[in-house]
Amino acid sequence: MEYAISVIPTKKLYMGLPTYGYDWDLSGEGKHFGRSFREIEEISTKYKIKPIWDKEHCEFHFNYTTDCGKPKEIWFSNKDSFSCLLDIVLEKNISGISIWVLADEDPGVWNTIVEKLKT
Repeated sequence: MEYAISVIPTKKLYMGLPTYGYDWDLSGEGKHFGRSFREIEEISTKYKIKPIWDKEHCEFHFNYTTDCGKPKEIWFSNKDSFSCLLDIVLEKNISGISIWVLADEDPGVWNTIVEKLKT
């Protein structure tokens, strides 16, 4: 986004915001794939994992090992990460947002949008 802002007027820019997660197979043997917020909640609950906040990337992540012994890493968005990204949109005066992957999001995303954009 920093590069885009440097070459395009912000009134012409929209920032794409993710509402999904990505599950990475760290063993090198499997596939990587997208995950819904609900699936990620189920995995973190099953393996009793508290996600870690990455402020630089405005995302949460955690590592886990499957029942088959495969090491995995998940990075995902929720209402808090969405809020962080909306702060960037507002701070940089970007014209708008687009949301990638509807129906897989943290339900709190919609309240976050209303709260942040009602100014």
